[in-house]
Amino acid sequence: MTFVSHLLFSPDINPLDFSIWAKLAAAVGKPAPKNREDLIQRLEETWRDILNVEYVTKVCAGVWERLGRVVDAEGSYMKPKDIDVEED
Repeated sequence: MTFVSHLLFSPDINPLDFSIWAKLAAAVGKPAPKNREDLIQRLEETWRDILNVEYVTKVCAGVWERLGRVVDAEGSYMKPKDIDVEED
């Protein structure tokens, strides 16, 4: 796999991977859901909170900067401090 083709699959530049899934995972995190219904409720509430034009636009606008950081890192793993997403 070439460096360029690797970038196509990099979670560091995919907004779903570096932002939205992270927010959903945090919502489910601690404390652990009490039951299945609690899990579903947390996911649905978080999804409603983040699925808005402003948030998605902001996250997508940051992809070009993140792409530059991935290229600078030569495609290697980005440390957590390098992959932070600005909060609203």
